[in-house]
Amino acid sequence: MSLETFTGERYDTNRLLAELPPEPQHELSVAARRPPARPAPRRVDDPLRALAPDVYVAALTGQKVGRDRKVSCPLHHDRTPSLHAYEAPDDGWFCFSCRRGGSVYDLGGGVMGLSTRGREFLQLRRCLYELLMAGHQPPSGPRRSGRDRVAA
Repeated sequence: MSLETFTGERYDTNRLLAELPPEPQHELSVAARRPPARPAPRRVDDPLRALAPDVYVAALTGQKVGRDRKVSCPLHHDRTPSLHAYEAPDDGWFCFSCRRGGSVYDLGGGVMGLSTRGREFLQLRRCLYELLMAGHQPPSGPRRSGRDRVAA
């Protein structure tokens, strides 16, 4: 529908909308239908999870986080910045292109090629401490709560 000439005539919005053809339905992939991943709640005793996302995103990507809080995602070819660094540490980061997101560990693991599980997690945590918290040492060994300990 196009406007040929402006006549000054007024139209009812509801009537105009009713005459529009229906919007085409696009089938979304399962990943596109899934809401963005939310990082796990921050552990109180983990200083890395207390870091502002724009701080660790800048350090891990080598890019300055601008006022729009976006940078090019290092996890895929990204011509247009699509990784968003949220303000609150609990919100973390999310890439609207590759649909990945999470905490400092998730981004660090992706950039460094390390898993966020098992022995590689311990190596990842050491690397993140060296990069982001120089002069501080990560806790030694895995953390266990009283529930995880086996009674002798």
